[in-house]
Amino acid sequence: MRFGVTYRSTSCRSEFILLFLLATALVLIVHQYSRAAFQQPSVLRHQYKRKQVSQNSNHAPGHMGEPVTIPQQEHGKIPDSVQEQIALGWQRQGYNQFVSDLISVRRELPDVRDPWCVRKTPDDGLSTLSPVSIVIVFHDEALSVLLRTVHSVLNRSPPELIEEILLVDDWSSVVQLKTFLDDYFLPYRDKVRILRTPKRLGLIKGRIYGAKRASADYLLFLDAHCECLEGWLEPLLALVVNAKVVAVPTIDWLNETTLALQVGPSNGLYGAFDWNLSFQWRPRYDRYDTPEKNLLEPFDTPVMAGGLFCIEKSFFAQLGWYDPGLQVYGGENMELSFKVWMCGGAIKTVPCSHVAHIQKRNHPYIGSYTKERELTMRNSLRVAEVWMDEYAELLYRLHPDYRPLLASKSGAAKDLDDRRHLRSQLGCKSFRWYLQHVFPEQDDPSQAQAMGWIQSESKTGKLCLTWPMRDRTLALLHCHGLGGQQIWFHGAAGEITREGHCLGVVGSRPQSSEVTIALCSSHSASDAYKWLHRRQTGQLVNVASGLCLVPASNNFRVAVEPCDPVEQVSKSSNLQKWTFQIDKV
Repeated sequence: MRFGVTYRSTSCRSEFILLFLLATALVLIVHQYSRAAFQQPSVLRHQYKRKQVSQNSNHAPGHMGEPVTIPQQEHGKIPDSVQEQIALGWQRQGYNQFVSDLISVRRELPDVRDPWCVRKTPDDGLSTLSPVSIVIVFHDEALSVLLRTVHSVLNRSPPELIEEILLVDDWSSVVQLKTFLDDYFLPYRDKVRILRTPKRLGLIKGRIYGAKRASADYLLFLDAHCECLEGWLEPLLALVVNAKVVAVPTIDWLNETTLALQVGPSNGLYGAFDWNLSFQWRPRYDRYDTPEKNLLEPFDTPVMAGGLFCIEKSFFAQLGWYDPGLQVYGGENMELSFKVWMCGGAIKTVPCSHVAHIQKRNHPYIGSYTKERELTMRNSLRVAEVWMDEYAELLYRLHPDYRPLLASKSGAAKDLDDRRHLRSQLGCKSFRWYLQHVFPEQDDPSQAQAMGWIQSESKTGKLCLTWPMRDRTLALLHCHGLGGQQIWFHGAAGEITREGHCLGVVGSRPQSSEVTIALCSSHSASDAYKWLHRRQTGQLVNVASGLCLVPASNNFRVAVEPCDPVEQVSKSSNLQKWTFQIDKV
């Protein structure tokens, strides 16, 4: 009995100590919030500039972007009460709110800029830049994350370049985001304004709401879960002074579990879309145009990633803001990207500007994955109907389940007519022009002889060519019917392409030949990257080697072998038979 009581007492004592430490950290954070909220504004004027960091801050959670992990008990377990709080944060936010609440809202982050970028932004050049209105829309965002976003702007931006920060509360229900938030930002009232929407608008309409009420000539949009890094603002403003240029920062990653700063390749990626109308990153080395001599100079990007960009207010208004028929979230980046380029503007990524962003694992304010996919796809189809011309019909052929989504929305036809009228008034170019001049690396369905999934019948079921896998390899996986990595295009010249890469064969003998995939721009004239599809037999014959494509022996890769005669291929079990989703475009 004595031993049992002693063990229980020791276990409880360790849990109480851990909870006491965590509670103390939370009390200090709340104290920090409260003290800042009730200090006199005159005392805080200097807080727009970087402060001297105390020696103790080196040990603060998350300092300089270091990861934050939860301390465990002696037996390697986090207390149940703490686990419950962590799980609740994930459920509400899609990231680890518990860890965020342990980190200072004014934490220091490293200056990650290239030395060339630092030399390019002299202090005496600020007088040539115009101030900006920064629009941040939030709905039930974690308080610590929202405050850290705002403080990163205030602490790492020249105050003369910040006309205002507009915090657009999109009908939040969290108590801390109401009166407390108003009181907190009283000392910053010459820079921070809180706007509250009269009803739930959603992220897209919330941005329109804020943009129309902004007072500066230039707008800069940020998500409510970002941290701006040193020198982030000046390069963006230096670019948008050029007429109709939209400036996009380099987007670094704040790990959603530990909130660690992970700096991405600032000059190595550009924004694109696939034929699911999903955003994707692609490496700059696959672009047909020769890149700039200095890779740190701003460069063209066909599509922006989302809600982080700077634009002249009058240009945004001329383009009709966002389409007000887009609901809540999703597709708005495609719409704005297409119409900026097609209506006389340009979008450029700025490698010298760094903004770190939390990529949420899910969007709790939308609900399930199914609802989120349906919502974003319906938005994307509105974009396709207005801006993609005949390519919208090709999209429906690839995804027959898409058309009913748009038809199910009442009043959609009239809304679409209004947007088409706007496009006509602006005299915008065609989507074919966009593909040819802005994004020539994209596969063009109108130039294909066949497209969609490429399917092989095997003993284990229907398998489809899939690329890229995480290691950038080619695989043969079960057909899922969702497009994405399984959409291919068989061009008129014989090339089988996906995302600007061509399927090919290295070697001419069956024993030494390998199926590969490489940039089309490097091998477009080579017969090794061209294929003949024999519709009678279903065989895919490599032009250079004369070998036929088959599933490899492990069933998850592909290989080539000598082609069987026609009478043998006619058997239903023959592995050399391949079927295209759309055999004749």
